[in-house]
Amino acid sequence: MKKKVDGSFETRELTCSIFSYTLAEFKKLKASKVSSEWEEDLNDNSSSYPVYVGSPFDKKGLGLATSIDETADPKTVYAIPHYFYASGEYAIEEPIDGTFEIKLAPIVGELLEDKPMDWAEKDGEQVYFEGQGATDGSEFAVNFYWGSKLVGSTLLSDLDDDVLSQVAKKCA
Repeated sequence: MKKKVDGSFETRELTCSIFSYTLAEFKKLKASKVSSEWEEDLNDNSSSYPVYVGSPFDKKGLGLATSIDETADPKTVYAIPHYFYASGEYAIEEPIDGTFEIKLAPIVGELLEDKPMDWAEKDGEQVYFEGQGATDGSEFAVNFYWGSKLVGSTLLSDLDDDVLSQVAKKCA
C-alpha cells in the first residue's frame, strides 16, 4: 500500500501579498506610504497557502514533485509582505499519494524557500487545500527580490526609506 495523506493534514501556513515594480518605480517608493499599503493588503486582500517544506508532502513524507507555472521576471523588483502561522490545519477532498505533483503558489512559490502550495495535481485533476484553522501569526515581514534573487528582508515595522534605498542599490 502506498503512503498517502487522507482527509486532513497540518503544516505551517504562509499569508502573503505580492507587489511588483520596475526599478524606476521602486526607487520612488516612500516607506511611510508603502508600509501602510502593504500592511492593509495583508489584512484585507492577501492569500494564504500551506507550506510544502515540513508538510506531509515533502521529502520527509511523500516526497512529491513540485512545479510552478509562473517565474519571476529578472528585471522586476518584487516586494512580498508576509507572515506565518506556526501551524495550519487543512482539509482535502480526496487522498493525495505519491502519484501527485504539488503546484506551488504563482511566483511566491518560486521565491520563498518554504514553497507555499497552491494545489495537488494528478492527470490534470486538481485537489485543493481548504484551510480549517491556524495558530497565532508571526510579525509582518517583507522580502525583496530582484527577479528571483533575494536582495533584502526586514520586519514591516522596521521598514524605512533607508531600507528601500539599500534594496534599490542591490538591484541596480
